[in-house]
Amino acid sequence: MTKGKLRLIVQGWRHIPHSYAIINQFLLLEMLRHPQLEVWHQDAPYLSPDWQPVPGLLGPEAAAVLDSLETGFLNVPPSPSPVSPDALWRVYCPFNLSSFSPPDHRGLGDAKRTGVFVCVEWGILEKAVLRGMGVSFLTAAQANSDAIIITPSHWSKEGLLRSGADPSKLAVVPLGVDTSIYHPADAAQRELWRQQLGLEGCFVFLNVGLMCGSSQGIGLLLKAFAIVAQKYPHVRLLLKGRDALFPSREALVNISRRVLTDREAAFISERITYIGDNLSSPELARLYQAADAYISPYLAEGFNLPVLEAAACGLPVICTQGGPTDDFTHPDFTLYIPSQRKTIILPEEDQGLAVIPDKDSLIALMEAALDTKITTKARQTGPAWVQQRFTWKHTLSQLLNILAPDMSLSPPSQTQISQPVTTRSLVVEGWRFLPHSYAIANQYQLLELRQRPQIQLFHRDVPYLKSSWQPNINLFDADTAAKLNQIPPPPPNHFADVILRMAIPYNFKPGNAQRTAVFCTTEAGIVTKSMLAGIGVASFPEALNNETIIITPSHWSKSGFLRSGAPADRVFVVPLGVDTDIYKPLPPSDRQTLRQQMGIENCFVFLNIGILSDNKGIRPLLKAFAAIAEHYPQARLVFKGAEPLFESTQFLTDAAQSVLNDAEIALVEPRLAYIGKSLSAAEIIRLYQAADAYVSPYLAEGFNMPVLEAAACGLPVICTQGGSTDDFTHPDFALPIDSRLNQLKFGEDNLWLLYPDLDSLIHQMNVIIESDSYRQQARRNGPEFVRQHFTWKQVVDKLLDVL
Repeated sequence: MTKGKLRLIVQGWRHIPHSYAIINQFLLLEMLRHPQLEVWHQDAPYLSPDWQPVPGLLGPEAAAVLDSLETGFLNVPPSPSPVSPDALWRVYCPFNLSSFSPPDHRGLGDAKRTGVFVCVEWGILEKAVLRGMGVSFLTAAQANSDAIIITPSHWSKEGLLRSGADPSKLAVVPLGVDTSIYHPADAAQRELWRQQLGLEGCFVFLNVGLMCGSSQGIGLLLKAFAIVAQKYPHVRLLLKGRDALFPSREALVNISRRVLTDREAAFISERITYIGDNLSSPELARLYQAADAYISPYLAEGFNLPVLEAAACGLPVICTQGGPTDDFTHPDFTLYIPSQRKTIILPEEDQGLAVIPDKDSLIALMEAALDTKITTKARQTGPAWVQQRFTWKHTLSQLLNILAPDMSLSPPSQTQISQPVTTRSLVVEGWRFLPHSYAIANQYQLLELRQRPQIQLFHRDVPYLKSSWQPNINLFDADTAAKLNQIPPPPPNHFADVILRMAIPYNFKPGNAQRTAVFCTTEAGIVTKSMLAGIGVASFPEALNNETIIITPSHWSKSGFLRSGAPADRVFVVPLGVDTDIYKPLPPSDRQTLRQQMGIENCFVFLNIGILSDNKGIRPLLKAFAAIAEHYPQARLVFKGAEPLFESTQFLTDAAQSVLNDAEIALVEPRLAYIGKSLSAAEIIRLYQAADAYVSPYLAEGFNMPVLEAAACGLPVICTQGGSTDDFTHPDFALPIDSRLNQLKFGEDNLWLLYPDLDSLIHQMNVIIESDSYRQQARRNGPEFVRQHFTWKQVVDKLLDVL
């Protein structure tokens, strides 16, 4: 290896119109421009023997450069002793997590570090993919390998973690765009491309992809386009498929037959242009340059590179909110389609995850995109956004930081040499010793942070939201309370590396630190007027006219911030966690004793913990429990409120009077227990351990920590589908309540609420009572799931990655 250079061997696909090959080739071109890299390439076998190479997909000059790579690698002279490359980088399927290089006649030894590109679409690594890797579980593939999985989005990362990936061997590196190819065309060129496509005088929506299956939402797109085209006859839909690799044209025809009426199909047939032939990247760029808007109502994607390419070409983008595109889009050029997270049954009974875009919102956004103000703004902002953050140069830089962490690939600054950083100063500003979810989350995070030797931790107490709130030092045991009290306040005028704020009202002003982060949540799908009033601004973007970032615990909550105008790259999802050393099931004999002490040994107990406000779903829960109690007299419902902070007793009284008739009240009242006073963590845990099921038919939640705590304690969970809990529940222990997403005008706010279906709630409560086998399954699987994914250690790891 040349002194001072990094020898990098790339194994992957070339010369086929597959996203992995496109990614591989653009990165190779960028690698060849890097003065400190020596690059060789090995072609990996195509996934299907029917696939044939198509030279020139990146243009003739790029093709010549890429062809020379293979020749260069083959001409490496044989070595009498193995020479280890510095890094090995794989971009092909099936995924190969082996840390070793294949046998090589030139005497190349094993790579010092291996990176493998892996992309997950449906929120899980499917059984068919694992079978291609020769394993039944991802943990088996990683067990004897030091390879780092590189994935392009946080959505994909979550799917890998859900599949059992080792977080220490997993990193997110977003993809990029070659902005010398993908950029806006001038007016004359654009008009020429449109004439060649026969689209002059039209408004053109573009979609690029496989067209196969349901992941891209093509059926929804066709249905929405048929409705929009009836109203606006000048609109056109331009679809680019990949007939060389997949039956794209056939799939499009079948989808059309399935979702469209004969009349709709006949009407839009003349308004759709389909291109299935192979196009080079410059030719593909012309489609973007000719179109007026890009549209992608996807259900599942690992990254969705065409969205980024479209933005680079100056197109406004209409795409699903809540998926991987949240990582790299911005409201200045993106119209977000509200979506619901939903568990999907995939082939071979895999439990996948999808974001289901709302059809009515999609139609409204397509109509909104016809406004020239939107197209003009996108053309002004999208290309600059991509150029500054998402070129292949950016991608390679982040990739090399992982593949060669100990090698400086650029001259270090004098500051870096003379002032090495060994610890980071973190100042947390928040609440303690209060039975409020923000204080609870803050305190458990603090207990984990104080164990990190690289963190110099300080805490500054922030005034409570209400003067009537009083600290309660008895919420924790004496040892835990002492540990929290031992965290010192920051010295006067201390300049920290990071300030993290965990209190209300939100304060987005930069603190005395290099970086300021604010933990905050949206429950009802938007930043409400009362939240804005607390911040002291008229609109949410005003609060973010600095570099302060948002930490929020769920994708539902993140969607609310994006809907209110927050830039996607300033909002980071970091879930909350559970201390599984204390939140855990009791042994059966101990549980039986506890239930006898509570006088519930012959009862079936449903538990709900919260402030009992309407958004918690107390009204449908009371109504459903009345129906349950009629058939199961042994059923009991336990509410744990928060009377020291909120008017929980009044909330419960109002809810009961509004939804229950006299007969139902007579049935429910003797079977209902209400606890309003503050309980210690140990006492709360006893409620979980004694109960039979946890039920939460919520309308709006930022996270809903009791659901996670209940699962950790082995309770089966019944909760609303489509909201924040989709992030951290699993069918092995959680039964979903069907819901519909609706907007509600409340004062000056247009709230986004999930309305749980009453019949579905009653059905699931019936299932829980009747199915002892499911309860036993939940008792095994819930605690294990939480231990694997949602301990405070794992949460703080993610938090520090962001901070």
